Amino acid sequence: MKTIDEQLKSGNLKPAYLLYGDEDYLKQMYRKRLLAATVKEGDTMNFMSYEGASINVHEVIDFADTMPFFADSRVVLVENSGFFNRSVDDLADYFSHMSETAFLVFVEEKVDKRSRTYKEFAKVGEVVELKFPDEKELQAWVGGRVKRAGKQITMDAWEEFRNRCSTNMENMDRELDKLLDYCADKPAISKKDVMDICIDSSEERMFVLVDGMGEKNARKTMMAYQDMLSRKVSPMYILGSLEGQIRSILQTKVYLNQGMRKPDIQKALGLKYAFFVDKYQKMGKNFSEGQLERMLIECASFDEQMKSGKLDPQVAVEMLLLKYAK
Repeated sequence: MKTIDEQLKSGNLKPAYLLYGDEDYLKQMYRKRLLAATVKEGDTMNFMSYEGASINVHEVIDFADTMPFFADSRVVLVENSGFFNRSVDDLADYFSHMSETAFLVFVEEKVDKRSRTYKEFAKVGEVVELKFPDEKELQAWVGGRVKRAGKQITMDAWEEFRNRCSTNMENMDRELDKLLDYCADKPAISKKDVMDICIDSSEERMFVLVDGMGEKNARKTMMAYQDMLSRKVSPMYILGSLEGQIRSILQTKVYLNQGMRKPDIQKALGLKYAFFVDKYQKMGKNFSEGQLERMLIECASFDEQMKSGKLDPQVAVEMLLLKYAK
């Protein structure tokens, strides 16, 4: 991201950009910034967008090759084409002799770096992978937003905000807007402000649910479960999330017993944040490895019975939760 930020700031742009990755918020943000820097709003003569797997690549090339009309560039936006998951020879050939007045922006979810299309593009354009930022980057992003609003945020408020809203950046952006509006007359954002206005993510509610089970607190467990049901989260999804949490707790427990370092555990489990390892370590203290293994077996059994119609999903999950929370 640093490279594309510097290019946008200086105005020294490459003739083509490929934005890909799993963080939609960042892809759309850079898409907008690139278009704003290269084409005037409402200029239908010099801008064309294409989307989907059925795009005619020759139409894209023909439009890009046409001379701009009272403008510096012909700007083409191509989204979700799948062109970079396979070899599209005509497009790959075009990258080697692009018109000097063409500016191309591709927005994709996945790419195959072995494809000829990708390899030829990489020779002339800028490839930008956009993933969910690490904790340090997120903290800087939120801190920058808060500072520009003329406010401060306490460390415990940041941690609460991260725990509640860190499912994706779009969610964080939306909840941060609400938080800043809520604190419009305050110089600093407190943990209580976050708890008052920010919606708790289903991920965090799952932590509360599993905590309740480990603490043998049936009330806490069932309140978290009922809260998720009230938010239209399906019992099947809750069971799947519970199984995932239990597996992560067990794996963390095993890795720590083997002497593995926490950063390595984070990488092995594919966790977004290092603090998840700390959470799993803490929750794991309330369960033995044997208990966790039995819970995984029962999750799989209940899942099979629910899918076969032998058990009502909501009742089945309640039975499982209460068995381990009492």
